[in-house]
This record gives sequence, C-alpha cells and structure tokens, in this order.
Amino acid sequence: MEMGARFVCLATPPRCGLCFGALSPGAATTGIPFTASPFSQGDCLKMDESLSGKKIASSYRSSKVRPFLGTSLWKLLPQDSFVSRRPPLINAAKQSGNQGKNSKTPPSADKLDDEKLTESSRLEGQAVEEKVNKKNSDIKTAPAAREEVLKACVNTSAALAIAGIAIRQGTHWAAEANWSVPDCYLGMTYNFQAWHLGVTLGTVTLIASLRQILLSTWPEFSQSSRQSNKQVLSSLELNDYLLVSFLPGISEELLFRGAILPLIGVDWRGVVFSGLVFGILHISGGRNAAFAAWASFVGCVYGLAAIITNDLAVPMVAHSVANLVAAYVWRIESNNDTKI
Repeated sequence: MEMGARFVCLATPPRCGLCFGALSPGAATTGIPFTASPFSQGDCLKMDESLSGKKIASSYRSSKVRPFLGTSLWKLLPQDSFVSRRPPLINAAKQSGNQGKNSKTPPSADKLDDEKLTESSRLEGQAVEEKVNKKNSDIKTAPAAREEVLKACVNTSAALAIAGIAIRQGTHWAAEANWSVPDCYLGMTYNFQAWHLGVTLGTVTLIASLRQILLSTWPEFSQSSRQSNKQVLSSLELNDYLLVSFLPGISEELLFRGAILPLIGVDWRGVVFSGLVFGILHISGGRNAAFAAWASFVGCVYGLAAIITNDLAVPMVAHSVANLVAAYVWRIESNNDTKI
C-alpha cells in the first residue's frame, strides 16, 4: 500500500497481518480510518474519494452492519468504489503473467509461420530436384562423338546383317536337306519391278507424315525421338547422315523382314511378330515405350510392303529413305531452334 493512504479494514479480526501491527485494536475493530504501513495486503481496500465510499464507511459503524463483522463485508462494496491493493512484487508478478497471456502468439500466426517454412523448404527441394533432373537429362542427351557414332553404326549394322544372312542361309540349307523348315530365301526374294517404286514412295510418305504428326501431338514420343536424334546426330556431318540412314535400314530389313518374317510365315503373323520384335529392340539409347510402339507400327508397315511386293529391296529402300528424311528434318528444326 502507499504510505499515508486512507484505508478501512472491514474484516474482523483484521486479516492483514502486516498492517495489523500498525493498528490499534480499537481502530481495527471499529473500522476507524487509519494510516497504513507500506506492506498492507489482501483485505485492505483503498477508500475511494467518492460519496459511495463515505456512505459505506459510515454504514459500517452503524448497528445494522455489526452482525456481519465476522464476514468479509468488502463484498458489499461497489467494485468501482475501491481499488484492491497488493505489495509491489505481487502486482508486478500478476501484471507480468497477464502480459504473457495477452502477448501470446495467436495459433494462426504460428501456423502461418510453419506454412511459410514448409513452403520454402518445398520450393528449395523442387529447385534442387530440377537441377538434378536437368543434369541427368544433359548427361543422357549429351551428343556422342562422331567417331563413336559411326563406329557403333557400322558394328551394329554388321552384326544385324550377319544374323540375317545366317538365318536365311541356314534355313535354305535345311530346306534343301528336306528338313521341315521354311526357306527364307524363297519366302522373301529380290524381285524388283517398276511398280515397286510406287509402293516404296508411298511407304516413305506415310511414315514421314505420321511421324511429323506424332511429334506435335504425342509428347512422350516427341521427347524420346528428339532426345535420341540429338544424341546420335548432333556431332555428325551432313554426309554422315547417308551412312547412318542406309546401313541400319538395309541390315535391319535383312534380319527382320528378310529372315524373321518368312521364318514365322509370309502372312499377318510374320508381319506382326517381326514388327513387335523390331519395336522392342528399339528401347535403347534414351528411347522409351512410346518410341518402341511407334517402331513396332513402322515395322508392320515395312512387313506389309514386303509381302505385297515379295521384294526385300522395297522395305530396305523405304526404311533407309525414311531414316534419311527424319534425320534431315531434325537437323533443319534444330538449326531453326538455335537461331531463335
């Protein structure tokens, strides 16, 4: 309490042990205003200077209120007429606790901070993942050296051609030995005629047109095709395109349409089987299932051209020219993109 402030103790006996020592028994029991010490506590109430305070003090001394002296009569006082006083340390602790409660960060603010932190971490993770994916993509699509591409093309083409020739020659010897084996030499021969040019040109036009349509409408195929072309064709010169187009075209047709197709049957079964095997073997060098599906379709088209003409030269020429057209178209588009 403040020194010299006017108080009235309404509890009987007085509950304030500290201020009781500063009071006389008569003042404590009669409710006479007194001068309290600075250590007063709980039940001491600072008298308001209002009229209501004076009325309460006088009514306390009347006989009507005396039967209630054993109770805390301060409860009868208007709350706005008196101010409860406590020692400074208690007040300071109380105010500090209230301020702590009032200044507590709203849950929504904490949640917002957590969301911001989570979003920031997610964005950082995405950035790192994009860098890693880009790095891996650059590694996968890194152009191979010209010598490596040409060497791989020659070696692979030679292996496919040897396999095709071996199957054709082996079945021919087996058939001459009266074995129950289809003769691939007789099943698919070289019998060129003038009208075969029309079939060859139509096959090339169909495949080249469909390929351009799919490049603009089928993202998976477009990505795989462009990535494969970039890896193989970027380091080559224009003249090299003839080599990497005709060597695979001739050797692959010699194996798939010249050996496998007649071995299965010169009909739709041989066409479908050789086309599927042709497509499956194209899942390499960055090519995906979309490219394999396209290669299977192209293999079936070459098989139909071979059956219609019974001339192995038709799918060989059509395949080689289609490869060359695709390579030059990719080169033109690549140069345009570089200029832009």
